[in-house]
Amino acid sequence: MELEKQHLMNMYHDGNGNASLLEEANNVIDFEILVDDDDSTMTAEKIVKSLPSDVTLIVQNTTYNLKILESYRQLISEEMRVILQKEGHKSYNFRRYAEILRKITTAIRLKTDFVRDLFHRLTNTTPDNIARTSYSTVVHYQRSLLDYQQILTEKHKRLQQELHTLQHVLTKVGETFLLLRRRAQEISELLSSITAEEIASYPPQELEEFRAILESSLDVGVEQVEHAEESRQTGRYALMKVLEAIGIQALSVKENRKYQEILNEIENYLGPEKTIFVTALLNQFTSMSPRDIARKYDATMIKHYLLILSHFTLLLESQNNLHILEQYNETSKRISEALSIKLNPYKEQLGLRLCDELAGIHPDELAAYQPYERIREFRKVLEASIAASEDDENAEDVLVRHKTLVKVLEAEGIQILMWEEPEKHKKYQELLGHIEQNLVLFKDEFLKERLTRFAGLTAQEIAQKYRVNTIKHNVLLLARLSLLLNMQENVDVMFEYYTVSKNIFEALNLKLEESKNYREEMDAFRLEAKKVLLESDLFRTLSTSAIERIVDRFELQEYSKNTIIIQKGQKGDAFYVIKQGSVTVGIPSKGGKEIELAILRTSDCFGEMSLLTGNPASASITSIEDVQLLKLSEERFNDILLEYPVLNRYFHRILSERLNFTSAKAQGGEFHKGLVGKLSTISLEELIQTLYTANKTGILTIDNQNDKGKIFIKNGLVIHAMTKNLKGEQAFFRLMTWHDASFRFMPGEVNVERTVTMNVHGLLLEAMKRIDDMRQIKHL
Repeated sequence: MELEKQHLMNMYHDGNGNASLLEEANNVIDFEILVDDDDSTMTAEKIVKSLPSDVTLIVQNTTYNLKILESYRQLISEEMRVILQKEGHKSYNFRRYAEILRKITTAIRLKTDFVRDLFHRLTNTTPDNIARTSYSTVVHYQRSLLDYQQILTEKHKRLQQELHTLQHVLTKVGETFLLLRRRAQEISELLSSITAEEIASYPPQELEEFRAILESSLDVGVEQVEHAEESRQTGRYALMKVLEAIGIQALSVKENRKYQEILNEIENYLGPEKTIFVTALLNQFTSMSPRDIARKYDATMIKHYLLILSHFTLLLESQNNLHILEQYNETSKRISEALSIKLNPYKEQLGLRLCDELAGIHPDELAAYQPYERIREFRKVLEASIAASEDDENAEDVLVRHKTLVKVLEAEGIQILMWEEPEKHKKYQELLGHIEQNLVLFKDEFLKERLTRFAGLTAQEIAQKYRVNTIKHNVLLLARLSLLLNMQENVDVMFEYYTVSKNIFEALNLKLEESKNYREEMDAFRLEAKKVLLESDLFRTLSTSAIERIVDRFELQEYSKNTIIIQKGQKGDAFYVIKQGSVTVGIPSKGGKEIELAILRTSDCFGEMSLLTGNPASASITSIEDVQLLKLSEERFNDILLEYPVLNRYFHRILSERLNFTSAKAQGGEFHKGLVGKLSTISLEELIQTLYTANKTGILTIDNQNDKGKIFIKNGLVIHAMTKNLKGEQAFFRLMTWHDASFRFMPGEVNVERTVTMNVHGLLLEAMKRIDDMRQIKHL
């Protein structure tokens, strides 16, 4: 026993104590066969109390055999999982149970190593040599080996059961191969008499099932199933038909990548038979004209035959298949013509539908309400429709398409005249050439219609009714038509043409003069507005070039004396800069008389606070005299703030001044609502910095729909923060993630315990760092 004890101790001390002892034990003993048939009332707590503290005592005690130790290990492991969830891995109980688990695992490893070593030592030992040890040692050997024998016996039984089950499963797999072969043979016989086009009408799920069965039957080796070469060839042809049908379905829904993959798979199954396959396809169309092909197949099938012939013909060796390549060139030409014939009716119908949609619309209206790209699409559709109707016997439909195309070309020409590019005149002349070509069928009718439209209108009326580019287009178009038509034969038409042309030309001069005056007025307005903005406290921080870019976004608004421009309590929708005149800022008193707060004059601005906070105006703005204002809409105001962040600093200063004003009024009992706004307009970081700069004291309440939080500020410093579930710095960091909430700052004394010790800058930097870390985690 002393020798055995020393042997066990040596094995125990040889380890480093860090490896997984349970894994080492599993290398010898298969614990899946160990069934816990001991006391079912044993618990983890009882094990902890009853188990010896020394691993050696556990190993030497024959009561603790491998089955019992494994059942103990399982109970301790389950208890540790429960403790881990409730108390964590640093708790006392978890560490206590972990130590017990280590001892049990070590005992299992030592017992296993001992039994294995004993088994190998006694294999070549005689009974006489064994008898030299003590009786108790022999008894211990016997018990250990019997325990090991029981384990091996049970393992052998389980392996025998698994072997029997494996043989049964292999039998099923073999039967499955036979079933697949029979099903593949049935599918091959079913598909042998129908074409790929007919197979393409099957549901996609059914085709994929056919494909899987046929592919699996071809993969079965000869050693598994006797597969005659003839049957295998039939299955391969059936599989290629199914693949072709799947490709046709993919082509019909424009899944071009999938279609190309299908062609590659067919190529793999064809092998060296590509020449036979291509020849069979070409012979299919030998005696068919383009019209015959178009009648027999739909557009998808015709496109499929074009693509599949092109794919496999390119794979052939050109030197050995010259006759096939010649036949392919001739056949593909006929198939392409058939596809064109098939698609032409759709083009014709689309063109006629567009003619109906544009009926009654003049070219100038089309140019005014449709973008240039859209007009170009109209032109392409109509040109394709006209090309597709060359053999159309219905001359009336052809004429309607030509008339609509001329209308679209005129609209395109009017838009081209709006361009500032130097090549616009060249492009416009090319367009007039296209108009001439399409006017051949109805040029006399077109001229009469155009003259009738302007007849009876004076130059002034034409200038008022039409835009300058429309007038310019008609001047140029009528001048070009006069060179094409022989108006000497019709004196009345000639006289009307010159009268109308003279009025249109005079209208163009009026329009150009008007445009010149308008440009001069706009230049003068820009100059005056630029001067006003440069004198404004807000915009003087910007460069002159930035002012020049901004000034075009303002519009001039004029108000007469004693006009209310902004009413107190109403939501603001614009920002104003005074160009000329003055206004008063006031609030109504209890007696009904308005209290004047300030007078604003040239270059002063107002209306920004309502836009920034999203709240109604806190005061009324009334004109003292006739005033001219530069008005900036709310949308453009927000765009400028985004483009020029330097303006935000100005508004921070305004907020700071308003905070000072609000604090002073709060002490006098007025403005009890404090400063309110939205974090979508001014971020919480900027708001905290503003309060810090203004050295404010008060409570900042933040409302984020169903959640609320508060930040307590004293002399500009954040001293406490709280939400529903957090407080202190953690609450502040949580509040910094709210971007769409509303806020209210109430100035006043703050008497709370200080939970935030960091200064404002450190607090904001830490918050920004945490937000960036969260973004990176979400990105990952």
